[in-house]
Amino acid sequence: MIYQEKCGVCLVNKPVGYSSRYVLVKACEKLGLPDPSKVGYAGTLDPLASGLLILLSGVARKLQDYFTQHSKEYIGTVFFGASSETDDREGPIHLHPNPKIPSLEEVSLSLESFQGKIWQKPPKYSAIKIQGKRSHKIARSGESIELKAREVKIFSLQILDYEYPRLSLKIHCSAGTYIRSLARDLGNLLECDGYLESLCRISCGSFSLDNALPLEQLMPESLIPLQEILKNHPKLILPRSCWSKIRNKQFIEISESSHDNPLLWIEDKLVALGRIKAGFLVAESILMPDLFQTPKPPEPDILVKQDL
Repeated sequence: MIYQEKCGVCLVNKPVGYSSRYVLVKACEKLGLPDPSKVGYAGTLDPLASGLLILLSGVARKLQDYFTQHSKEYIGTVFFGASSETDDREGPIHLHPNPKIPSLEEVSLSLESFQGKIWQKPPKYSAIKIQGKRSHKIARSGESIELKAREVKIFSLQILDYEYPRLSLKIHCSAGTYIRSLARDLGNLLECDGYLESLCRISCGSFSLDNALPLEQLMPESLIPLQEILKNHPKLILPRSCWSKIRNKQFIEISESSHDNPLLWIEDKLVALGRIKAGFLVAESILMPDLFQTPKPPEPDILVKQDL
């Protein structure tokens, strides 16, 4: 059964210079997963970015949105005095003819305007789909595109180091935030232009880069069972009598819960992801549909009477 054999989560330390897809395929080889199409991500990283890449195998892919929705932390370097058509160092790069050199105080004050809920326009060279096509493919074909701004949330921006033209930042932000856009918009606000020179994802929710392995160290045992990696996440432990309603995605009245999307456990088994609304619980993703299923009795031997 795939849940027992090939379901799990792998935390990979993605190197710079490789696409997330390349890392996924190579990781599958190391993990002993023969079909990369049955493995997904909880948020990709650009080729020029490094850091935590969460791979989901088998039934774990049903929790892709659950893993992806968590806030992220990054360490990034912004390069001032130039702009980039890709908003990172891939370029082409265009030097500002007469950039203003901002002071540390000016940079700090400008960063305040990016904290909290903000509207952000994604880079043209991104994986966002426009009428079924990736925007980066449309942009590379020479077509003119305009992406709509969307709301994101930046919880904190910490200056780690600043010596013009480089600014090192630690960023804690919501899922869907583009650090390339942050670098571009900060440079525009400071009237000196800017692009993202480097980026490393150091956490996604409770998952840390400290616990991730580089590609060359991966082995089949690096695939962490889903129940193990999520054992300390918000959960509801339900009696076995609830299983039928969970499996059939029927509403269960519930008195209270501190989380809107708890993991649902029966006894010692993680069985589903739930959603709570208006005092009712319903399962969104079933992880073990065959749990507690009564095996069919063996077919009785049928004696065929033969005419002699």
